[in-house]
Amino acid sequence: MFTEPEKIYNINVLKIEIYVIHLAILLCIALGIGFGTLVRQELVGTIKGGCISRTALTLAEIPMNIKKIIERRIVEFRIEDRFPILTDFNGTQNTE
Repeated sequence: MFTEPEKIYNINVLKIEIYVIHLAILLCIALGIGFGTLVRQELVGTIKGGCISRTALTLAEIPMNIKKIIERRIVEFRIEDRFPILTDFNGTQNTE
């Protein structure tokens, strides 16, 4: 079926220079600080950043919006207690 054996790539063989990893980490930190600055500027700043800071705020609110949607669906599926005054079993047990 296959003319040549499938190539299996071992993840341990992949070698990345350590300075590339350090640069990627520093870039992520810088982007995170910049993103946080844009969100804060939109929320409490006197000078707004325009559409860029509004977009950053919208992206920052995504987890909160997802949580609200999930909570709303949970509330919709709750079953109403049909007998609120009953707290325990009142009656006789079945015997065989």
